[in-house]
Amino acid sequence: GFIQLGHFSSTQRRIGLCHLNVFYNKRNFKHKFEIFDFYTDSNECPILLGLDIMSQLNIGVTGLTSSWFEYTGPNLPSPIDSDVEPNNDPFGSPTERTAAFAQIEPLLKQNSDIDLGTTYCNLPGAIVQLERIPGKTAYRAPYPVPVVYKEAVLAQLDQWQQDGVIEPSP
Repeated sequence: GFIQLGHFSSTQRRIGLCHLNVFYNKRNFKHKFEIFDFYTDSNECPILLGLDIMSQLNIGVTGLTSSWFEYTGPNLPSPIDSDVEPNNDPFGSPTERTAAFAQIEPLLKQNSDIDLGTTYCNLPGAIVQLERIPGKTAYRAPYPVPVVYKEAVLAQLDQWQQDGVIEPSP
């Protein structure tokens, strides 16, 4: 007889059958192997596992295409507008933006004029209370800070200490 391989026009003459005990990955079972000439140079591929044994070996092949030449349908249009440049798509017209910036600019100026040394933020959660033992110095971050931000956080702490916003614990 003949053995049908992956493609419908690819067949090989069966040489014989071989019944073997298979031990694989803590599994033990008997399997009937078919023997045939697979390649002229058998060192390249000495064995071919069929779908009949793969489930017994607990091996699965999923997500592979079965044909490379079939028509799979039209290409879907890209959902990303090619006219939009990333980070350069301002909202509104230039006139609307100018009016909005005119309203925001004085508020930004007022915010930047706040003296950090003599004022504090009264929003809930803005003031962090650290539990400590009286008479002992404590070194504890109020919450975990990612390592990537360490330099920026240390620079901000130095600035706050210079401005008198924070001070070392007694």
